[in-house]
Amino acid sequence: WHRIIGVNVLQHVYVARHLFPLWKEREGDKYFIVTASAAGLLSQVGGLPYSVTKHAAVSVAEWFAITYSQHNIRVSCLCPQAVETGMVPPGSSMAKASAGMDGILQPEKVAQDVVDAMAAGRFLILPHPEVLKYM
Repeated sequence: WHRIIGVNVLQHVYVARHLFPLWKEREGDKYFIVTASAAGLLSQVGGLPYSVTKHAAVSVAEWFAITYSQHNIRVSCLCPQAVETGMVPPGSSMAKASAGMDGILQPEKVAQDVVDAMAAGRFLILPHPEVLKYM
């Protein structure tokens, strides 16, 4: 539990703790992306620590967005399902299981979704829009 809390939640807090005081003093665009997961909006069956910490990451992103908006620091929360990365390599059992849901996205598609959301100033980034129908 301690490790997954550190990786999925506290990493955002540590980075923000360093950046936000600097950003409060600076002019120009300031944008912070919290990478959570669709599991932070829904739940991952059989994955209590993962689900709990991803929900917490979404909450941290919401808190940052509300608290730091007065300093013109914009925050978005990225909540994809499966993305083809080293954690979900092609042909793996995880990839095969994920493909049965809403598919595995390429990292370039997710990156473009992030860029588009930043340009639009959208808080919630859902590279798998199907997530909305599950909520």
